[in-house]
Amino acid sequence: MKKRIKAALIGLAVLTGAGALIVWQAPYSLRARIHYGSYSGARLTGGVTVTLDGKPCACTVTAGDGTEHSEDGVRGLNVTEQNGTQHIEIDTGGKNDPNWHIFTVQPEESSLPPVTVEVSFTWWKVAEFDLHIDADSASGEITAGGECRMLRDDGGWENRMNTVSEQPYRLVFRDI
Repeated sequence: MKKRIKAALIGLAVLTGAGALIVWQAPYSLRARIHYGSYSGARLTGGVTVTLDGKPCACTVTAGDGTEHSEDGVRGLNVTEQNGTQHIEIDTGGKNDPNWHIFTVQPEESSLPPVTVEVSFTWWKVAEFDLHIDADSASGEITAGGECRMLRDDGGWENRMNTVSEQPYRLVFRDI
């Protein structure tokens, strides 16, 4: 009985070592897919800074943009404020998730229109964004811009930039 257990443990150790060696020798893109495929953190995170007439302004962040099915890509939304920046973590729902993730940023000034942000990427990837929204209450105009860092298929990172200054205010970052 003890010999069988010992043999099973040795066999398990050999298989585990062989599996680790195969993964280690695999191309970086495959290792990245394995790592990010099993990644348990938020796949979409970032910060939003809103200024109104040149001064920091509070904002409200909500899932979706009010259209049908627009909330499908946001399973959970966690927003915290730190030094005038809204830090956002979005639970994108895992492997069965749609490839688009939409949220809306509304400056506290109620007469200003919201800014919609759409980030599209495949289920195993990770994206990080940094958005800046500058609003002018006298003219009612908004300039929204930002950068989104997205994981590429080869495991590297690629920056996407976008700026809008006309209605509808919609920032789109796509990788698919």
